[in-house]
Amino acid sequence: MAENRLGIPLQPSVLFKLPFDKNRLSVTAYHENIIADSPRLLCRYMDPLNYPYYSSYGVHELSIQRRGPALKLKYVNDERLFSHTWLLLIFKTWQRLVLFHCSFLALKARSLSTTFIAPEEYRIEGERRLFQGCPCSQILDDNFQHSLYIFQDDLTHAYRLHAAVGNGELRRCPVWTAFVSELQMNSDTWIERHSRHRVRVKDLHIFVFCNEYRRKAQIRRHGEFELNFTHAAGADAFINVFRPGDSDSEDAVGAIDVPPAQ
Repeated sequence: MAENRLGIPLQPSVLFKLPFDKNRLSVTAYHENIIADSPRLLCRYMDPLNYPYYSSYGVHELSIQRRGPALKLKYVNDERLFSHTWLLLIFKTWQRLVLFHCSFLALKARSLSTTFIAPEEYRIEGERRLFQGCPCSQILDDNFQHSLYIFQDDLTHAYRLHAAVGNGELRRCPVWTAFVSELQMNSDTWIERHSRHRVRVKDLHIFVFCNEYRRKAQIRRHGEFELNFTHAAGADAFINVFRPGDSDSEDAVGAIDVPPAQ
Protein backbone atom coordinates (compact mmCIF):
# COMPACT_ATOMS: atom_id res chain seq x y z
CA MET A 1 0.00 0.00 0.00
CA ALA A 2 1.12 3.57 -0.70
CA GLU A 3 0.57 4.50 2.94
CA ASN A 4 3.04 1.85 4.06
CA ARG A 5 5.65 2.91 1.51
CA LEU A 6 5.38 6.52 2.65
CA GLY A 7 5.41 5.64 6.33
CA ILE A 8 1.86 6.88 6.91
CA PRO A 9 0.09 5.27 9.89
CA LEU A 10 -3.05 3.25 9.22
CA GLN A 11 -5.26 5.78 10.99
CA PRO A 12 -3.62 9.20 10.68
CA SER A 13 -5.26 12.29 12.14
CA VAL A 14 -6.46 14.17 9.05
CA LEU A 15 -6.51 17.96 9.43
CA PHE A 16 -7.89 18.90 6.02
CA LYS A 17 -8.03 17.68 2.43
CA LEU A 18 -8.27 19.82 -0.71
CA PRO A 19 -9.04 18.55 -4.24
CA PHE A 20 -7.62 20.18 -7.38
CA ASP A 21 -8.29 19.67 -11.09
CA LYS A 22 -11.54 17.75 -10.53
CA ASN A 23 -9.83 15.68 -7.85
CA ARG A 24 -7.10 14.42 -10.17
CA LEU A 25 -4.77 15.93 -7.60
CA SER A 26 -5.42 16.24 -3.89
CA VAL A 27 -3.47 17.52 -0.91
CA THR A 28 -4.11 16.15 2.57
CA ALA A 29 -2.67 17.58 5.78
CA TYR A 30 -2.35 15.04 8.56
CA HIS A 31 -0.56 14.27 11.81
CA GLU A 32 1.57 11.16 11.65
CA ASN A 33 2.07 11.42 15.40
CA ILE A 34 -0.11 13.83 17.38
CA ILE A 35 2.21 13.64 20.39
CA ALA A 36 5.23 14.63 18.27
CA ASP A 37 3.14 17.40 16.66
CA SER A 38 4.88 17.14 13.30
CA PRO A 39 2.22 17.57 10.57
CA ARG A 40 2.78 16.45 7.00
CA LEU A 41 1.26 17.01 3.56
CA LEU A 42 0.31 14.10 1.32
CA CYS A 43 -0.11 14.67 -2.42
CA ARG A 44 -2.03 12.18 -4.54
CA TYR A 45 -1.88 12.58 -8.32
CA MET A 46 -3.79 10.57 -10.93
CA ASP A 47 -1.95 9.95 -14.20
CA PRO A 48 -3.77 9.87 -17.60
CA LEU A 49 -4.51 6.17 -17.02
CA ASN A 50 -6.02 6.95 -13.60
CA TYR A 51 -3.13 5.33 -11.77
CA PRO A 52 -2.41 7.13 -8.48
CA TYR A 53 1.00 8.46 -7.48
CA TYR A 54 1.75 9.59 -3.94
CA SER A 55 4.31 11.85 -2.33
CA SER A 56 4.60 13.18 1.21
CA TYR A 57 6.70 15.76 3.08
CA GLY A 58 6.65 17.23 6.54
CA VAL A 59 5.56 20.88 6.59
CA HIS A 60 8.90 21.69 8.22
CA GLU A 61 10.64 20.45 5.04
CA LEU A 62 8.68 22.79 2.76
CA SER A 63 8.60 26.48 1.95
CA ILE A 64 5.62 28.34 0.48
CA GLN A 65 5.39 31.24 -1.95
CA ARG A 66 2.64 32.78 -4.06
CA ARG A 67 2.87 32.97 -7.85
CA GLY A 68 -0.20 34.80 -9.18
CA PRO A 69 -3.22 32.52 -8.59
CA ALA A 70 -0.96 29.68 -7.43
CA LEU A 71 1.04 28.64 -4.40
CA LYS A 72 4.43 27.04 -4.92
CA LEU A 73 5.56 24.49 -2.34
CA LYS A 74 9.27 23.73 -2.42
CA TYR A 75 11.26 21.07 -0.62
CA VAL A 76 14.25 22.57 1.21
CA ASN A 77 16.93 20.40 2.81
CA ASP A 78 18.05 20.88 6.41
CA GLU A 79 21.06 23.02 5.48
CA ARG A 80 18.89 25.14 3.13
CA LEU A 81 21.49 24.58 0.41
CA PHE A 82 19.24 22.62 -1.93
CA SER A 83 15.61 22.99 -2.94
CA HIS A 84 13.23 21.86 -5.66
CA THR A 85 9.61 22.58 -6.50
CA TRP A 86 7.30 19.90 -5.15
CA LEU A 87 3.85 21.27 -5.96
CA LEU A 88 2.30 24.19 -7.80
CA LEU A 89 -1.29 24.51 -6.60
CA ILE A 90 -3.60 26.73 -8.66
CA PHE A 91 -6.56 28.22 -6.79
CA LYS A 92 -9.79 29.46 -8.34
CA THR A 93 -10.26 32.16 -5.71
CA TRP A 94 -7.98 34.44 -3.72
CA GLN A 95 -9.82 33.48 -0.53
CA ARG A 96 -9.00 29.77 -0.87
CA LEU A 97 -5.38 30.62 -1.66
CA VAL A 98 -5.14 32.74 1.48
CA LEU A 99 -6.74 30.08 3.68
CA PHE A 100 -4.35 27.40 2.45
CA HIS A 101 -1.35 29.69 2.91
CA CYS A 102 -2.36 30.63 6.46
CA SER A 103 -3.18 27.03 7.39
CA PHE A 104 0.17 25.81 6.09
CA LEU A 105 2.08 28.56 7.88
CA ALA A 106 0.26 27.95 11.17
CA LEU A 107 1.08 24.23 10.97
CA LYS A 108 4.70 24.91 10.10
CA ALA A 109 5.19 27.50 12.85
CA ARG A 110 3.76 25.15 15.48
CA SER A 111 5.52 21.99 14.28
CA LEU A 112 8.14 20.78 16.75
CA SER A 113 10.29 19.76 13.78
CA THR A 114 10.49 23.27 12.31
CA THR A 115 13.85 24.98 12.75
CA PHE A 116 13.54 27.89 10.31
CA ILE A 117 10.87 29.95 8.54
CA ALA A 118 12.06 32.46 5.96
CA PRO A 119 10.64 35.98 6.50
CA GLU A 120 9.20 36.04 2.98
CA GLU A 121 7.02 33.02 3.79
CA TYR A 122 4.95 35.17 6.13
CA ARG A 123 4.03 37.45 3.23
CA ILE A 124 1.58 36.63 0.46
CA GLU A 125 3.04 38.12 -2.68
CA GLY A 126 0.59 40.41 -4.45
CA GLU A 127 -0.99 41.73 -1.26
CA ARG A 128 -0.47 45.30 -0.07
CA ARG A 129 -0.26 45.91 3.65
CA LEU A 130 -2.47 48.89 4.48
CA PHE A 131 -2.36 48.52 8.25
CA GLN A 132 0.56 46.74 9.81
CA GLY A 133 1.64 45.04 12.99
CA CYS A 134 3.38 48.02 14.60
CA PRO A 135 2.95 48.69 18.36
CA CYS A 136 -0.14 50.86 17.83
CA SER A 137 -1.84 48.07 15.86
CA GLN A 138 -1.61 45.53 18.67
CA ILE A 139 -4.93 44.19 19.94
CA LEU A 140 -5.96 42.30 23.06
CA ASP A 141 -7.64 39.30 21.49
CA ASP A 142 -9.03 36.51 23.69
CA ASN A 143 -6.67 37.78 26.43
CA PHE A 144 -3.65 37.45 24.14
CA GLN A 145 -1.65 40.21 22.47
CA HIS A 146 -1.96 39.89 18.71
CA SER A 147 -0.78 41.99 15.79
CA LEU A 148 -3.58 43.15 13.50
CA TYR A 149 -3.06 43.73 9.77
CA ILE A 150 -5.21 44.89 6.87
CA PHE A 151 -4.23 43.52 3.46
CA GLN A 152 -5.54 44.34 -0.01
CA ASP A 153 -5.04 41.94 -2.89
CA ASP A 154 -3.65 43.50 -6.08
CA LEU A 155 -5.56 41.11 -8.38
CA THR A 156 -9.03 41.23 -6.81
CA HIS A 157 -8.70 44.56 -4.91
CA ALA A 158 -10.45 42.83 -2.01
CA TYR A 159 -9.55 43.42 1.65
CA ARG A 160 -8.95 41.10 4.55
CA LEU A 161 -8.17 41.45 8.24
CA HIS A 162 -5.41 39.27 9.64
CA ALA A 163 -4.40 38.60 13.25
CA ALA A 164 -1.05 37.03 14.12
CA VAL A 165 0.80 36.19 17.32
CA GLY A 166 2.31 39.43 18.59
CA ASN A 167 5.43 38.22 20.37
CA GLY A 168 7.44 35.19 21.50
CA GLU A 169 8.59 32.17 19.52
CA LEU A 170 5.38 32.06 17.48
CA ARG A 171 5.52 35.75 16.53
CA ARG A 172 3.76 36.36 13.17
CA CYS A 173 2.10 32.92 13.25
CA PRO A 174 -1.45 33.31 11.84
CA VAL A 175 -4.27 33.20 14.39
CA TRP A 176 -7.25 34.20 12.24
CA THR A 177 -8.18 36.00 9.06
CA ALA A 178 -11.44 37.52 7.82
CA PHE A 179 -12.44 38.68 4.35
CA VAL A 180 -14.23 42.00 3.94
CA SER A 181 -17.20 41.75 1.58
CA GLU A 182 -18.38 44.40 -0.87
CA LEU A 183 -21.60 44.64 1.14
CA GLN A 184 -19.59 45.59 4.21
CA MET A 185 -17.48 48.08 2.28
CA ASN A 186 -20.63 49.80 0.99
CA SER A 187 -22.21 49.99 4.45
CA ASP A 188 -21.88 53.02 6.72
CA THR A 189 -22.49 50.97 9.85
CA TRP A 190 -20.32 47.85 9.58
CA ILE A 191 -17.56 49.52 11.63
CA GLU A 192 -18.46 51.36 14.83
CA ARG A 193 -16.21 53.11 17.33
CA HIS A 194 -17.28 51.89 20.76
CA SER A 195 -14.62 53.64 22.84
CA ARG A 196 -11.16 55.15 22.45
CA HIS A 197 -9.60 51.69 22.25
CA ARG A 198 -12.46 49.56 20.96
CA VAL A 199 -13.86 49.12 17.46
CA ARG A 200 -16.77 46.80 16.71
CA VAL A 201 -17.21 45.12 13.34
CA LYS A 202 -20.53 43.70 12.16
CA ASP A 203 -20.95 40.46 10.22
CA LEU A 204 -17.29 39.52 10.47
CA HIS A 205 -16.69 35.84 9.73
CA ILE A 206 -13.24 34.82 10.90
CA PHE A 207 -11.31 31.71 9.87
CA VAL A 208 -9.27 30.46 12.83
CA PHE A 209 -5.90 28.68 12.58
CA CYS A 210 -5.25 28.17 16.30
CA ASN A 211 -7.08 25.51 18.33
CA GLU A 212 -6.71 27.49 21.56
CA TYR A 213 -8.34 30.64 20.20
CA ARG A 214 -11.87 31.38 21.46
CA ARG A 215 -13.78 33.48 18.94
CA LYS A 216 -16.71 33.93 21.30
CA ALA A 217 -14.51 35.91 23.69
CA GLN A 218 -14.62 38.79 21.20
CA ILE A 219 -18.32 38.56 20.27
CA ARG A 220 -20.60 41.15 21.83
CA ARG A 221 -24.31 41.32 22.57
CA HIS A 222 -25.57 41.82 19.02
CA GLY A 223 -23.00 39.61 17.31
CA GLU A 224 -20.39 42.29 16.63
CA PHE A 225 -16.73 41.29 16.70
CA GLU A 226 -14.75 43.58 18.99
CA LEU A 227 -11.21 44.75 18.25
CA ASN A 228 -9.62 46.01 21.47
CA PHE A 229 -6.55 48.07 20.55
CA THR A 230 -3.79 48.60 23.09
CA HIS A 231 -3.40 52.18 21.79
CA ALA A 232 -6.18 54.57 20.80
CA ALA A 233 -4.03 55.64 17.84
CA GLY A 234 -4.36 52.10 16.52
CA ALA A 235 -8.15 52.34 16.53
CA ASP A 236 -7.89 55.70 14.72
CA ALA A 237 -5.58 54.29 12.05
CA PHE A 238 -7.73 51.18 11.57
CA ILE A 239 -10.92 53.17 10.96
CA ASN A 240 -9.05 55.59 8.72
CA VAL A 241 -8.21 52.79 6.26
CA PHE A 242 -11.89 52.26 5.49
CA ARG A 243 -13.21 55.74 6.30
CA PRO A 244 -10.51 58.33 5.67
CA GLY A 245 -10.88 61.24 8.09
CA ASP A 246 -13.70 59.60 10.04
CA SER A 247 -11.48 58.68 13.00
CA ASP A 248 -11.33 62.36 13.98
CA SER A 249 -15.09 62.69 14.25
CA GLU A 250 -16.69 64.09 17.40
CA ASP A 251 -17.93 60.64 18.35
CA ALA A 252 -14.43 59.19 18.18
CA VAL A 253 -12.78 62.03 20.07
CA GLY A 254 -15.44 62.12 22.75
CA ALA A 255 -15.63 58.38 23.31
CA ILE A 256 -14.54 57.09 26.70
CA ASP A 257 -13.08 53.69 27.48
CA VAL A 258 -15.67 51.45 29.12
CA PRO A 259 -15.65 47.75 30.00
CA PRO A 260 -16.85 45.62 27.07
CA ALA A 261 -20.47 44.52 27.18
CA GLN A 262 -20.81 40.77 27.37
